[in-house]
Amino acid sequence: MEELNNKFLFIAKHLFINAGSVEDGENVLILYDKTTKDLLYFFNKASEDLNINLSFLEVSLLKNHGSEINSYLSSKMNRNDLVMALLKKSIAHTKARMHFNSIGGRFLSLPDYNFGMFSHPSILFDFKSQLQITKKITNILSKSDHLEVRSSLGTSLKMNIKGRKANCCPGFVDKNHLLGSPPDIETNISPIEEDSNGKIIVDGSITVESIGLLKTPVELEIIDGKIKSFKSKDQIIKKNIEKIFSNIKNPKAYYLAECGIGLNPMSKLTGNMLTDEGAFGCIHFGFGSNITVGGKNDVPFHLDFVIKKPDLFIDGFKIIERGNLSEL
Repeated sequence: MEELNNKFLFIAKHLFINAGSVEDGENVLILYDKTTKDLLYFFNKASEDLNINLSFLEVSLLKNHGSEINSYLSSKMNRNDLVMALLKKSIAHTKARMHFNSIGGRFLSLPDYNFGMFSHPSILFDFKSQLQITKKITNILSKSDHLEVRSSLGTSLKMNIKGRKANCCPGFVDKNHLLGSPPDIETNISPIEEDSNGKIIVDGSITVESIGLLKTPVELEIIDGKIKSFKSKDQIIKKNIEKIFSNIKNPKAYYLAECGIGLNPMSKLTGNMLTDEGAFGCIHFGFGSNITVGGKNDVPFHLDFVIKKPDLFIDGFKIIERGNLSEL
């Protein structure tokens, strides 16, 4: 037990220092809810060796990833240098997070964290070692017009990204990188909302607790940027997905909001959003909100679908083949 406690303390300190880039005298706020409360001991204990002003604030369970928080919580965030959102649901795709970043605050999004996540080796990866390749792909995406993703299972999706700026998400934050979601290392871009067409055969995961890792693929038909149908031999999963989207009661939830490339070599698919989005050799498609990451779709919902071993073409040039990066 003592060995395990020491391991968790080491990881908490790693998140403060290597992911959060904390400095002496900084104000650090950890947002938590009832699902993550048991982790607070390790962050509190780890902070004792650091000269920081640490505070905690409980948040009621949020309904969806991307749900906005109230103005009181937002104002509390804005008084800090670093906010760590240790919540069941991500608030990375919210206006509150975007405003906090706009005033120079560093934000670590840590949804679905638990003791299992604390034991995952991808958390201890040297995030900064992947910064250059992450920045390079981000720059290429930002200067390009078209994306196409294919896979051996039949994924074939074309996206218009002309004029859109990609996002460099290196898994850590500092003064130059204000949003991070360790162990997720990725670069992503928001396609033009009504200009993606084709189909996605999802064979990796759907990053919601009720589904997670997939044993049976799910097919999404995309017409003019919007999901037109869900298909799967697993009717239980199909109905589950349909229910998730219909419960949002907003047609904007169905629009393709993001195409992301995972770049953490130590991440493997687990069904958890942060390991799966960052898994090297995978691409994820986010639906719903992208207003905070360079798009125009404003809805309090965001859900990611992960595919394995894709081919990725940027303006006709293949830069990923079956999940493997080409020389750039």
